[in-house]
Amino acid sequence: MINKLLLILPLIFSLCLFDIKNLFAQNENSALPDLIPYRKGDIWGYCDKNKKIVLPCEYDDAKIFSEGLAAVKKDKMWGYINKVGKEIISYSYYYDADIFCDGLAAVRKLRNWGFINKDGEEVIPCQYYGYDFFNEGFANVTLSGRTGKGGYKPIENLTIDKKGNKIAFEKYTRTYDYNEGIFVVELAEGFDYKFGFINKEGLEIIPLKYDNAHGFSEGLAAVKLNNKWGFIDKESKEIISVNLKYDDVKSFHEGLAAAELNNKWGYIDNKGNVVIPLKYDYNGIFSEGLAVVELNDKYGFINMEGKEIIYLKYDYAEDFRNGLARIEINDKYGYIDKNGTEYFEEQ
Repeated sequence: MINKLLLILPLIFSLCLFDIKNLFAQNENSALPDLIPYRKGDIWGYCDKNKKIVLPCEYDDAKIFSEGLAAVKKDKMWGYINKVGKEIISYSYYYDADIFCDGLAAVRKLRNWGFINKDGEEVIPCQYYGYDFFNEGFANVTLSGRTGKGGYKPIENLTIDKKGNKIAFEKYTRTYDYNEGIFVVELAEGFDYKFGFINKEGLEIIPLKYDNAHGFSEGLAAVKLNNKWGFIDKESKEIISVNLKYDDVKSFHEGLAAAELNNKWGYIDNKGNVVIPLKYDYNGIFSEGLAVVELNDKYGFINMEGKEIIYLKYDYAEDFRNGLARIEINDKYGYIDKNGTEYFEEQ
């Protein structure tokens, strides 16, 4: 009996290992959305994980589904459909439309962006040059430097609420970059600008002593002093967590931050250690375990160990979201998954 068991156990172990591998593969595959934007030549539809067309290819462009809706372009106009392909928001936007986030989606008219709700109502007018997605009821936006009379003024970064109200505190020149319950604030005295941090009640929690600053992310905020960037910790306030030595940095995401020195980008951890060498021409943030990188005008993706997971062959690439990244190759857009599978074909 024991001998028989000894013979059977390796077989059982192999079967279990096979099932576990399959389970991981299924989990990795199941991370993909049910409907994936698929380009066939110059027209777009939606497919499943096996590239089987679910919604017919009849659009000029298509983006991922978010909060049950997807932006699609038809006859040169953008609108929104649901998961059965029904038009929910009419094709009204000529220039561009983005995904829904926190109940609102950014849409573009001429040069400027605004926000609509799921009823298609423009709740925030198209007046911003740039934007971030809404988070905790706030969004960071950028006012264009164009005055409308052929002149320019300085581009202004600010934060708005979901009614489009500008968040401002009387004491400060500017309030912006809200995250983790904290705003960045600026105070201008002539040509001297200083930056610090306040909470939602307007209480100053970090003094205005920096030459520039970005909002908090993962407990750290990027600050600039004497023309160099580093990070501060909001718990220890004025203690510099990462030495001020970089020419530029981006916020922490998934434990790592992009940092640039002498025109080359890499990644550092929250102790300031360089964990991925500074060798790229451009770095994105880490999103879903991968980051877009550029070298010699070609884009691809690396993992958190710095291993190149998706070959640098694209002309442009965006961060991963919901298991997919939008890329550009040969002047055409498409989507890829985290295995590098391409959801498009040329005709």
